[in-house]
Amino acid sequence: MSGHFQPAGFSAIFFVTMLCLGCTQPNEESISEPETNTGDVGGVTNAQDHATKPSLLDAVANKRPSAPSDPGAEELPPAPGEAEEMTSQKPAPGLNFHLADDVPNAPTDDQNDDLAGDLNRRQLRQDFTPQELIDWLQYCDLDMEAVGRGKTQLKDPVEISRMLEAIARKKLEGSLQLKNHADATETQKIAGLRGQLQSLSHLASMGDLPSAKALKTLAESNLDSEIPSVAGDSRIILIGFALDELAGGRDEAADELVELVNSMQPKSQADIPAVLMLAEARRTLADYGMIDQAAKVRERILTLYGESTDPTISQIAADAAGTAKFDRARRLLDAILDNDEVAIERWTDAVNELLNDSPDIFAVQFLLEATLHLEVFGRDNFVKETFRLLSENITDEDSTIAKEVATAKEAMQARRDVIGTTFDFENYPVVVDQTLTPVDYEDKIVLMPFWVMQFPGSLQILPLLQKVQSSAPDRISIVGMNLDPAEAPVREFIASNQITFPNFRSVSSGNGEVANPIAAEFGLVSMPFVAVIDPGGKVAAIDFSGMRLESIVKELLAN
Repeated sequence: MSGHFQPAGFSAIFFVTMLCLGCTQPNEESISEPETNTGDVGGVTNAQDHATKPSLLDAVANKRPSAPSDPGAEELPPAPGEAEEMTSQKPAPGLNFHLADDVPNAPTDDQNDDLAGDLNRRQLRQDFTPQELIDWLQYCDLDMEAVGRGKTQLKDPVEISRMLEAIARKKLEGSLQLKNHADATETQKIAGLRGQLQSLSHLASMGDLPSAKALKTLAESNLDSEIPSVAGDSRIILIGFALDELAGGRDEAADELVELVNSMQPKSQADIPAVLMLAEARRTLADYGMIDQAAKVRERILTLYGESTDPTISQIAADAAGTAKFDRARRLLDAILDNDEVAIERWTDAVNELLNDSPDIFAVQFLLEATLHLEVFGRDNFVKETFRLLSENITDEDSTIAKEVATAKEAMQARRDVIGTTFDFENYPVVVDQTLTPVDYEDKIVLMPFWVMQFPGSLQILPLLQKVQSSAPDRISIVGMNLDPAEAPVREFIASNQITFPNFRSVSSGNGEVANPIAAEFGLVSMPFVAVIDPGGKVAAIDFSGMRLESIVKELLAN
């Protein structure tokens, strides 16, 4: 078994593309000369800017031409901030983009235009001023965002990919023109260089090998740039390459990654992409068992971002660092679940290491989740040891942490106590409009999923239940137990979601001492949660992972 606690990952190059999805604008931190357009790291503009700037894609995808100023003049999409001019009779000032077939008799949306082809025919004029080029690059970003977020009529993934690639190549072309423009200021040339890095990142993420090679070379050559934004972008890009190389089996990339991370410098402004990339780097190193390197990245995350005044960044840093605390224990837990020969003393040491300073809520929640996994796999001695160590280390019985541990322990005891008891089917009402008779449960193995409307995960186990039932449909029934409050539209939910099995109803309440009696009786602490009732009407087992369900039912069928 692999990765009981493995989080989902993603491509590092794709992550770099996320970093670079912002508009390409000059950055105040890199200049002494002020400019009108200043942006964040990656050039991300604010929502108000986006709301007031029409996209070039409007002209390509929606075919709404502006009126020419004179016969035969080129058709012009609006300049930034002039969306209201879309239908006016005045030519839009500033930017001069030409679409070859953007004329009054051009095809309409329902004629299936080749949008990527239209984009490729758009001219990037050589006489653009530096500021016009900057605006042009911003339009490319807006177009890419619109396509990527499904805000156009493009639905075919192939066409979407073609359009994104076409925009990225246009952005690359415009970035190079800005970077090398004779009249551009240093700030504007830097914007061109960052646009080049961003464009190549987009293309590399789409699998373009030449762009990937060019991107790596460009990032390496700018790693020691005196411009903080350029050096920062380059370092993030190279961290992405190191992560991909690590995933490809080159172990040396781990030390290179740590070296890149250690050379990062704090920035005065928000830097969410950077802290997210570092969090991904720490997680990847831990997943590959490189715990020492992961710990070094964790330390750097805390140094750079642990005390950030931006609450989002500080929370991401705390989450990344907090998760790292559990790397060793997580790997040992996976080994215990896979192999019942692991010595309990090793687990004791790992738990004590987590609780050594003072037990925080994150460590306690991790260990309580671990006890659930250990319980599922029948490692009862490890469960008992974990609760013993928690009790010894948490001395304030009135603290929130102590109460959480006490609740978890009571729930575990309830699950143990309910096994072997008789389930009284007649004690619970049936959901309105559903029919449930003794034929549905007498002398049958009953699989009873506990579920709540607002928690979709509680019903995600249904395919497994149906698979188990199909092995012996005459001997196995599915009878649900709904736990929603009285006012919840359970009947409508069942109808709209085509839930075909019958359901009992145990109403939850926020007023009583116990929120839901049957949930407390069965020790429900997580979902999915399935009670297995044997043909004699006794509770045979409880499963809240789905991992043991088939073996439990197979054993009951054999009796």
